[in-house]
Amino acid sequence: MKFKRPKISKKKIIIFSVFVFIAAIFWFLDALNREYTTKIEYPIELYNFPKELSVTSNYPEKLNVTVRAYGFDILGKINIVNPLKINVEDLSVKDKLDNSKLVISLKKISDDFFPKTTGIEIIQIHPEIIVLSTKKLLSKKVPVKLNINFTTETLYMQSGHIEIIPDSIKVSGSEKMLSNYDEAETVFKNYKNLNDTLTENIQLKTVNNLKFSKDKVKIILPVDKYTENDIKIPVKVINCPDSLKIVTFPNEISLTYKIGLSRYNEVGGNDFEVVVDYLQIKGKNKEKIQVLLTKQPNHLQSVKISPEYLEYIIEKAE
Repeated sequence: MKFKRPKISKKKIIIFSVFVFIAAIFWFLDALNREYTTKIEYPIELYNFPKELSVTSNYPEKLNVTVRAYGFDILGKINIVNPLKINVEDLSVKDKLDNSKLVISLKKISDDFFPKTTGIEIIQIHPEIIVLSTKKLLSKKVPVKLNINFTTETLYMQSGHIEIIPDSIKVSGSEKMLSNYDEAETVFKNYKNLNDTLTENIQLKTVNNLKFSKDKVKIILPVDKYTENDIKIPVKVINCPDSLKIVTFPNEISLTYKIGLSRYNEVGGNDFEVVVDYLQIKGKNKEKIQVLLTKQPNHLQSVKISPEYLEYIIEKAE
């Protein structure tokens, strides 16, 4: 005799599944409404170390935090993504028995682990303290080296000295590291088609095992529309013996240069000096002597001398 299984209708299966699902929800809600004690791995990040010290020991990246809370409060807090940031400069104290060690008590900042509104109570933190072994660093002042490239639009030019603020910084590190480090260089920046003064903060290149008093410097690169100017300058003779006199033809030359419009009225004849040097022709049979520009404002561009070589005669001084 064959046994026949009773047929279960789809409708009964659906009704049964609904009741199971409802029961699971009630069980889950009941579970969340109970109090639990559990451990959470809490990531931490240490920052702002004292600049005069170097940390020579390892420190934990995660803490084991034992907490007590209702299931509703714990839900969503088990996997913590954002680390707790710990300010070493503010929170550490020197070990009373060993001044080379810094001690951070995590109990003092336990309120920072979870907002008070979460209802999570911290039972234990392991480790309760972080001990950092340190050594004192040496320091020296080094100049800042600017590492930039720039171009200006047509009819514009650099109209003055590039200002770096500050132009030097304090660098701390071991004696060996400092002996090979003479300047703090900025990261490379390329500026194209400038048509106005550039003011910007630029990051300094980081160097392993060295600490900087500043991580950025401010630069001011003056850019202005330019105009060309032409000025006559008398030629001065240098290194000529008192017994002789050099007479040049002509006795003045023409200087042409580019200058920013905003500084046009700042430049006059006294800001330039052009000379001919007797030592160029001493004991030589040269028909012409070269004109040398020995003084000029540093914010000019394309300075040209005309003529660059002069005819001359040497006479006895009266």
